[in-house]
Amino acid sequence: MELKMKKIIFLLVINSWLLFGCQKAEEATIETKSATPAKTIEKAKVETPKVALPIDISKLVNKSADELDKTFGKPEEVKPTDDGGDYRLYQIANQPKGLAVRFYGGKAKSFNVILTKSFSSSREAIKQVFGIEIGTISPIKDPKEPLSEKYRGTFNGVKFSKISAKKDEKGTGFIFVLAEAKE
Repeated sequence: MELKMKKIIFLLVINSWLLFGCQKAEEATIETKSATPAKTIEKAKVETPKVALPIDISKLVNKSADELDKTFGKPEEVKPTDDGGDYRLYQIANQPKGLAVRFYGGKAKSFNVILTKSFSSSREAIKQVFGIEIGTISPIKDPKEPLSEKYRGTFNGVKFSKISAKKDEKGTGFIFVLAEAKE
């Protein structure tokens, strides 16, 4: 009988622990759940990109950082460049690497985008990314940069020292577009 009594007491103690332990765990879960939505709401406030490709960079050349901030929103990154300029990275729709802009003397002079989708020709990449129609100008090819095709000239009323598109490492499609306006 004494053994039976010990088993009953043992079971009562175990049941008590489980009963009270589950209530505390349930309460903790409720507290955790109530804290989670606040964190989710904070993350939902991230700005969505205001601009999508093509970006008419001819209208952005020589604009100030404040003017570009109004167009693109707050930049993801801001830092000085080694050559005395300023660098800003802006979000653009459907391009996770964004639009990089370099400012010299407070004016936007250099723009580049690393693309998620490649283009079969440099002309097409430049047109689809920066809205610039190259026309019949032949690309300048540098043996030191065999994956790049460069152009110079006045496009959309702006004189560019270089507009280029670069192929991926395999040489299968153009994935990088750069434009630099003359000083």
